[in-house]
This record gives sequence, structure tokens and C-alpha cells, in this order.
Amino acid sequence: MKRYLRYALFAVPVILVVAAIATKDQWDWLLEDGTPTTVGAAAPALEDVDESSEVLYRIASDDRSSVTYSVEEVVAGSSRTAEGTTPAVAGDIAVNTEDPSSSRVGTIVVNIEQFSSDSALRDKRIRTDFLNSSEYPMAEFEVSGIEGIPASVDGGASAEIAITGDLTVAGETVPATFRGPATLDEDALEAELTA
Repeated sequence: MKRYLRYALFAVPVILVVAAIATKDQWDWLLEDGTPTTVGAAAPALEDVDESSEVLYRIASDDRSSVTYSVEEVVAGSSRTAEGTTPAVAGDIAVNTEDPSSSRVGTIVVNIEQFSSDSALRDKRIRTDFLNSSEYPMAEFEVSGIEGIPASVDGGASAEIAITGDLTVAGETVPATFRGPATLDEDALEAELTA
């Protein structure tokens, strides 16, 4: 028992010395609130929807829709995949039932300030250091093309699709392509796309 106490007492001064080395900026960063200041996401409505040939779908900004990031990280010498998710995503999709290749996707908006993972410290770091989402809380995807839509969507359809466009995050715009399976039925359009 005495040996354990001796080690415990030795460890405390080492931790205090290491902590005292942190700079004022690092302490300020650790003590900042860091919680998101925005709520939800709103996208501009898709215009000129022709109700005679197009069916309008709205991305549900709730527990049915989400955007997730996945990143490899090394913590204490151990590598693992970290994920963060936000349900705050919005946008319109107009499926043309007469000519599916003419289907359209409006601007998709994602509140990246609301990304949440299993670590509040990681969330804060991603918000402030990597995505700068405190200043730029919304990411936007402007779609320029859709590939893989089946020739007919009557009675439902499933396909592997690719949606290309420009993705803007923190004021930087880059081309991006999201790919994955999509399923359409009378009530819902479901897709799980990855870039």
C-alpha cells in the first residue's frame, strides 16, 4: 500500500508541471464554450417544379436524414476511426416521372457546426481548427449532374447513382462526387451517398 501511495504522490506533481507548460492561448481555447451557435439548416426551395411530371421530395432535417464525417485518428499511439454526425441537412429533389434523366437536385445545405461525435473535445477542435464552422456554419453542395438514374421510375426504382457538383465548406469550393444506392417508392426517396 505504501508503494502505491508513493507512486500516486509522484504522479501529481508531474501532471501539474506538464499542465503549467500550456500557453495562455491553449488555456483560453480549452476554457472557451465551443458549443454551436446555429440550429438546423435551411435550403432554397427548388423553383419551377412541374407538378404534372415532377414529384418533389424534401430532405427531412430530423432523425431520418443525416450527414456523417469519418476520419482516421491516432490517440495515445492507437489508431481508430472517429465519426461525427449532424441531422441538420436540407434540400429539394424533383424526380421527373416522365423523363427520369431530367430529374433535378436543388442546393443541399448542411449545418456542419452541429457535427457531434463521442468526444466533446474533438467536436470543439473540428469546429474551431478544421472546419472553422463557428464562422462558416453551413456547407453547401451545388449539384451539376446526376448519373445512373434508371430509364423508368414507375412503381419505384433502385439504382447506384453518382451526383456531381461543387461543395463549399468554410468559404472554399471544390468539386465533389457523391456515390451510392438510391431507392424510390411512392412515399420516400432514400439514398446513402459517400464522397
